[in-house]
Amino acid sequence: MSSEQFDLLVEVKCAPKSTSISLSERDLAGIRVDSNSSDIGALAVLNDHSSYRCSMVFIEIQDIPQSMIGTTAKSELPLGSDSATLAYISSRWEDWILRSGAIENLFEDEHSRISENIEHYLRINYAGSSLPPVKSINTRGMDVQRRLKRLRSEGGVLHEKPKKEGFLHQYILYHIISTDEALGCTRHRNNPVGVPDIEARINRLD
Repeated sequence: MSSEQFDLLVEVKCAPKSTSISLSERDLAGIRVDSNSSDIGALAVLNDHSSYRCSMVFIEIQDIPQSMIGTTAKSELPLGSDSATLAYISSRWEDWILRSGAIENLFEDEHSRISENIEHYLRINYAGSSLPPVKSINTRGMDVQRRLKRLRSEGGVLHEKPKKEGFLHQYILYHIISTDEALGCTRHRNNPVGVPDIEARINRLD
């Protein structure tokens, strides 16, 4: 595994249950990187429109057309990044969604407490170690979508809370990026109210 590090800038776009996302020039400005560098700026889009490949899809800044400024249907998003590093982060996000009971223990209306809840959950259930991966199977994307539907249904912790759900996904991504051993993060910042949402320096896994 390569130990080369790069700066990662991420703007998270969830729009739970919506068929589209909204994107501004300000969002794009927050993830622009030097095209001559190895750094990556990307949108992290919760593509829950796709029943087969429901996941957190990373779209790199150079693949985002100006036509996306405004509203874009999730079914019309550009292809996701082929970066192995971003694919790894997406897979670890899926692990959190699929792990039975995890989201129920993490989510709070007061989003500033979610990071603390993540640490508490891992300490109680895994002695402070990282969340174990969930075995990858062919129906993983469909399983993620089914799990989100259950969490969002009446009686679920995410029921009728789309904006607060967005914060949840951002905090999960930030936890993964800033603490995962394979990513070896050396610098990080979470920014729930500005752009970009997440900044970090991590290992390149490609």
